[in-house]
Amino acid sequence: TRAMTFDQFVDFVKRKSIDSPEICTAVIGEVRLNQNSADIDGFTATCEMTIRVLDCLHDFAPIDIFDGNEILRMKNSDRIKNFLCEKAAVTSSKSVTDSLVRYWASFRD
Repeated sequence: TRAMTFDQFVDFVKRKSIDSPEICTAVIGEVRLNQNSADIDGFTATCEMTIRVLDCLHDFAPIDIFDGNEILRMKNSDRIKNFLCEKAAVTSSKSVTDSLVRYWASFRD
């Protein structure tokens, strides 16, 4: 799966979820990290996020599509990737969570 594009991986997850009917929602994401610059004061890195949330019970209807980016500057290059991934997770989680709550609540109406 590492050689797949993001869209190919989304299709792969769809096919796999058909074989597992107990999966009702798929959250599929990709984070691409880039170190932009380094100087005596530290390192700057960015990440791009792509997240797709799909309703596996209703023909893979999109629940949320989140695309975003983050930038971070730190003194320590060893820690910047971890912090950037955490920052990306926090940023995207609110959108994804809110979308899931709204989507599944709509079935009660």
